[in-house]
Amino acid sequence: MRHGVFAALLLLTLPSQAAVTNRHDRAILRVAALSAARAGFHDTPLSDALGAAMIEATGADVALLPAPLEGKGDLADRIPADLLETTTLTGADLRALLERTARGFATYDFLPGRSAGLSDSAVDEIHGLSYELDLTRPPGERVMHLAFRGESLGTGRSLEVAVSQSRAARGDRELASARAGVSPIPLREAVVAHVERAPAPAGFERSWTVLPDYLPDVERPLIDRLVREGAMPRDEALRVFPDEMARRGELAYWLARAFGWQERRLSGAYSDVPDSLQPWVDALARHHVLDLETRTSELFQPFAPLTLSIALDWCAHAAKSARGATQDESALRHALVANTSLAQRPLTAPDTLSRAQALGIVANARFLGR
Repeated sequence: MRHGVFAALLLLTLPSQAAVTNRHDRAILRVAALSAARAGFHDTPLSDALGAAMIEATGADVALLPAPLEGKGDLADRIPADLLETTTLTGADLRALLERTARGFATYDFLPGRSAGLSDSAVDEIHGLSYELDLTRPPGERVMHLAFRGESLGTGRSLEVAVSQSRAARGDRELASARAGVSPIPLREAVVAHVERAPAPAGFERSWTVLPDYLPDVERPLIDRLVREGAMPRDEALRVFPDEMARRGELAYWLARAFGWQERRLSGAYSDVPDSLQPWVDALARHHVLDLETRTSELFQPFAPLTLSIALDWCAHAAKSARGATQDESALRHALVANTSLAQRPLTAPDTLSRAQALGIVANARFLGR
């Protein structure tokens, strides 16, 4: 599953008084820890490292992580000081645990004023599985694309599951009926051992997420409005991949689609534009949205990173073409970043944009003055 890393490197320590090892005063886990606002909406490098540690220590297939993992304070305060257990669960058991977690979210309908948060704090996360929790579906039908090692997980297939004692004792029927034994390795010691073998994770790829996947983002109300008003297809809004870098071609498609602009005859003006994108690029050219340099170039560069200046230029031109926006240029550009994560940043910044930020600017352009 694709992912984006909008994060800062944090040093999270396990102090010696936690009795994790006799050889070191502490072990340092260096991870790209996503903000606490995203905890419970998808896995993070921190949960990825902890799940890997649990599997290494027990030899299990997957790991049911303790919660909460993200938050303030030392890492030791967020990892239970207990032993690891192993248990055998079927695909049906694991799906049931995840469906129970998914019930902690309200059904999502893209309407204004809806909360994106959990209605309770119990969030099960299973490392070693890939899956999606579609909150637009009714409870009991939200677990989508549940897979183990790239293959769909059948209801009757059994997997060995690593779990902490405190999590196993929570009272879930699936865990209570299938406990197999206790590992002699404490959970915290397992994390230290994992860190000593792999102190700096080379990369992170997201394995699970809630849908729509932009729910924790500042731009959520703006993207929701695009969906409600038919300016963005509902199915496409489920998987925005919000923290990935936006591309020029994506902005062209989103912007033209938001305004309902599409050409039937392909101009072939840009040799590097795929046929699927050409109707939207041609529409932007006809409405004088593209800047002069783009209109006179033989290449559109659809896969080039999207910069803030390009996004503001095209979206400002679109707003003027569609509604004759009367604001002066500075006021118009500030209106385009209103209620986005860019609102407090200099508009001259050369930064590339995330997909969520780009969609927020598109929404502001589409609904300017409304």
